[in-house]
Amino acid sequence: MARPGRSFLRRLPSNPLEPDLMSDIKYVIGFGNPHRHFVDFKSEFPTFGRDEIELSMSLWRPGRYESANYPAKIKCISFHSDGKKLDSCKTSERSWKVNCKAHKQVEIHYTFYADHFDAGGCWLDEEQLYLNPVNCFFFDVENQDLGYHIKLDLPSDYEIACQLNHGHINELHADDFNALAEAPFICSKSLTHQTFEAAGVNFHIWIQGKFEFDLETFVGDHKLFADRQIADFGFFPSESYHFLYQIPHTPAYHGVEHSESTVIALGPASKSGEEKFYTDLIGIASHELYHTWNVKQLRPRTMVPYDYRAPQFSSLGFIYEGVTTYLGDKYLWKTGVYSDTVYAKELEIKVLRHLHNPGRSSLSLADSSVDTWVDGYVQGTPWRKVSIYNEGALVSMIIDAKIHELSGGAKGIEDWMKALMEAKPLASGGYDQEDLEKTLYATCGWRSKEFFEQYVYGIQDMIPLVCEALLQLGWELQLEDNPKIHERLYGCKLDKSNIVVAVYPESPSDLAGVWIGDQVESVDEESLVYVKKSSGLRADIHLPNGGENWYSIPKVSRI
Repeated sequence: MARPGRSFLRRLPSNPLEPDLMSDIKYVIGFGNPHRHFVDFKSEFPTFGRDEIELSMSLWRPGRYESANYPAKIKCISFHSDGKKLDSCKTSERSWKVNCKAHKQVEIHYTFYADHFDAGGCWLDEEQLYLNPVNCFFFDVENQDLGYHIKLDLPSDYEIACQLNHGHINELHADDFNALAEAPFICSKSLTHQTFEAAGVNFHIWIQGKFEFDLETFVGDHKLFADRQIADFGFFPSESYHFLYQIPHTPAYHGVEHSESTVIALGPASKSGEEKFYTDLIGIASHELYHTWNVKQLRPRTMVPYDYRAPQFSSLGFIYEGVTTYLGDKYLWKTGVYSDTVYAKELEIKVLRHLHNPGRSSLSLADSSVDTWVDGYVQGTPWRKVSIYNEGALVSMIIDAKIHELSGGAKGIEDWMKALMEAKPLASGGYDQEDLEKTLYATCGWRSKEFFEQYVYGIQDMIPLVCEALLQLGWELQLEDNPKIHERLYGCKLDKSNIVVAVYPESPSDLAGVWIGDQVESVDEESLVYVKKSSGLRADIHLPNGGENWYSIPKVSRI
């Protein structure tokens, strides 16, 4: 079942100066005083006889379609050759031009501040060195196909978790910068390591941190969803795959996909024995594995090939994130990892996020996809946009139901994604909106152009279609009254300190002038008393008889 492939990180030959590595970019990485989070990098770039060389860091990283500011983490940097300092100048916020006339190589010495702990960041402390190379490595702008020879100066009892199971061998090689960008690694003496096989593919599970869930069940559940995903696509893109888990003491919730691995961070570890923690953890895992096909082997034309120096704009985030979000959960339900109750809860969460986000009336799903490059993945301006994950998942469910209906229950969205993969693999240059419609028609005979215009490129209310889709798939949706008075009657959300964090448009709160940051002092069914953040003035809202259910609560049940 495994498609022949190569590992992006491989063992070095016994002689590290063999001819095929002579032109590699060489890196040595080490650290002292790990509590400071500073990682020391020394690198050597061949000049190939050039008078000057332009060296750059990435603008963005895989799985995060927004601009990053990685150079802000560099404490100091200098350029040398043959023991002499070279003249250099910055040409952009992330690029340097170095005068290297008459020199065979340029050496870079820099210190990187590894203090960003999530699935896409870098972290150093007394327990581990964890790097996403796309954050902290340089590349030669004119020669991004050069290989990387990396030596890690680590404590003798450290093990390395990465796309190659190499034990204590502290030298790695990446075929080019793109391969390096796809190869995060964890170095630690306290890694837990398990393996399993699915459809002839070797899978590795690495866990950094303490955990309380049952490891045997955890491995078994991975095998269940991996087997099913591979069976539906009919192949796996590589011969092995690595799940890299970070279980920190602090709160965390994040996952990032790579070609042959994923990093998943979930915390705090003190809750790792709870059912919700396990549900979230295995949910991220299924989601990230599906990305091995959907975005790593199949992605929009505007994102092929990856260019780490420029934004990769696409209006099709509902495919590479929305479909993945929907099917990540569905696979867990279909394989019995999620019970009906757990899966219904996941569906409820998606509907609730849709209903509670007025941004769905302002910006389309397609434009929100492009705008990840504008204001990232945070809420930003109130009522402005939607999530490509959540709204994309609901659109995917509607498509799944339509395929199910038109095929008499014989097919689902999984079949459409396989057809799209076969028609537009990465080697073909990627897909566009027309390809989506063509393959959808070939799958089930649905002429879907109007649907996409209204619900992906437009802002048509999709709740009626969500209800129909759930019924088609064997579920029922009901909207219930919100038990929180301030949400149901007044249309505002509060944090634990009773500070307003959201206001629904045209609600009593909005019409009375309540806004984000105001302090609510008291609330009941007759009035809400609050203090304005901007002026400190105290005011109240008196409700007329009755009132709308501004933030209704969805309930999904199996029919």
